[in-house]
Amino acid sequence: MAIRISRAGGNLFKVYVFGLMCFLVLEFGFIISDIEKAVCFIRYNDILFYEV
Repeated sequence: MAIRISRAGGNLFKVYVFGLMCFLVLEFGFIISDIEKAVCFIRYNDILFYEV
């Protein structure tokens, strides 16, 4: 999904906002489930890899 978002949009701002949200979630624990944290972390890394 992350790959599709970054390729289809090509919008760095969207990717940045999504990454920032994921960062906040991972740092401050806004998401309760560990599985959701893991998915968010993986997607965030995918976006960074494909955008940079």
